[in-house]
Amino acid sequence: MRSDKRGIGVKREFLSLLILIVAFVCSGGGSYLKACQHCPKSESVTIKSDLTSTNLTTTPTPAYKHLMAIEFNTPKLNPKDQVYIASLDVPSEYKKLFVETQYHLNDVIGGYMNFNQIIYRKSGSNVDAQPVFDRLIAIKYSGYEDGYTVQEVQDRASCLTGSDPGGWGTKRTNPHSICIMDYEFLLDPHQVVSIGGTSALQAKLTIVDGIAHEYFHHFQRAHALDRGLDYQYGHSSVGAPTWWIEGAASLFNRLWTLQEYSNISELKGLQEEQVTQLINLPEHYTIFLKQVQGVISWDDRGIDADWYLSQSDERYDTMTPNCDVMLVAAYLAHLTSYQTLWIDIPQDYYELGFKGSFEKNTGMTLQAFYDCFNGFMHSRDPNESPPVGFFPTEPINTYADFWRIRSE
Repeated sequence: MRSDKRGIGVKREFLSLLILIVAFVCSGGGSYLKACQHCPKSESVTIKSDLTSTNLTTTPTPAYKHLMAIEFNTPKLNPKDQVYIASLDVPSEYKKLFVETQYHLNDVIGGYMNFNQIIYRKSGSNVDAQPVFDRLIAIKYSGYEDGYTVQEVQDRASCLTGSDPGGWGTKRTNPHSICIMDYEFLLDPHQVVSIGGTSALQAKLTIVDGIAHEYFHHFQRAHALDRGLDYQYGHSSVGAPTWWIEGAASLFNRLWTLQEYSNISELKGLQEEQVTQLINLPEHYTIFLKQVQGVISWDDRGIDADWYLSQSDERYDTMTPNCDVMLVAAYLAHLTSYQTLWIDIPQDYYELGFKGSFEKNTGMTLQAFYDCFNGFMHSRDPNESPPVGFFPTEPINTYADFWRIRSE
């Protein structure tokens, strides 16, 4: 889901840093031989320095110093201000579902402070919604100055959105991520029941999968610190492209949900085939491969044989509709590692910007990666299964250790 940073402004300028990258020959060997097996043997991809968004500040800002002092990007098992707040008329079973889900997320990815999950009822009263109002006022969410009504919360609801009660970019900055959902949505998330014909348990599975997705965005934001994650924060942001923001998150939430759903008590009784009906990664791969090669086509999908991953997929407002960026992220992990995709890149992007971190940790420029991805997608047998290891089945901590991320 698109990250929305309502009301957060970025005013800080950064000094430019020129990163010199040695040439990488796509048809050659080195540590990225596997990355290049599908590239045309007669062609090579030469890496050039084109890091206009790789900006670095040589002097730590007051905002950075404050975020370091409060350990904003340091994972913990029990971080402060991870909250679930609901209107009084929302059944308590959902608190159990959200709290258990957060517990298991913290165990894998680490607990990061200031993550707010807020549930209200569209058909509820202002009296029952008072706990929701109180929390939104406390963290100075949009419209807090004169309080809220249920309708006003509905008008401002978003997931993932945010606020900063300390003042963005100041020495008191204290950014919060906020997911505001209505109870009615929880009963039929993304119409998986009314249109998809799934069960109430599968609806809850969809909610759990969605929480994991939004929490991964919170993780991405935490390591961008006071620079901000993408172009929506201004030109001083780390400049993370939309395909990575959404692709890495979508891949994480699916692999994590497949691993953890059986540990969540509110999902007891859910059968494996019911899970597969909603989360089928090999099917994702095959369908997208056939779309890209023009074997199958849906007029409203926006993907066909003329589509190639490009710079237009680096922004929400220009990205190709219904591009399955999860497959883009999975391909990057296949070339490098899931540790690189999920951990090494965000670990370095505050200092180097996304482009600089990407080049440091993958040995490729973004354009070189796009060329290799496009070559891969347009040259594979459209009926094949994903390559071995494309979607790992082992526990996440065996191939990506989130707790080892450097937070400094």
